[in-house]
Amino acid sequence: MKEKLKKYLFEYYRNRLLDYYIAIFEDVTLYCDVSEHCSHTVTRIIWDLRSKIRCAMITDSYDLDIIEEAFDVALKI
Repeated sequence: MKEKLKKYLFEYYRNRLLDYYIAIFEDVTLYCDVSEHCSHTVTRIIWDLRSKIRCAMITDSYDLDIIEEAFDVALKI
């Protein structure tokens, strides 16, 4: 049963982490009065990732324009 529940718990925590990360990022952009195109925001997020994840995302040429998509791809890597 633990193995079955582990899948759902991971999804819950992944979603919570995504919400938290996006909230902090939005707070910082509001505080700094930054308004930019979503693709620029995604690029900034990708460059802040660990080098191994960042390199994989860049070399695989993902076409990401939505923050949530970038986060999902980073988690899969």
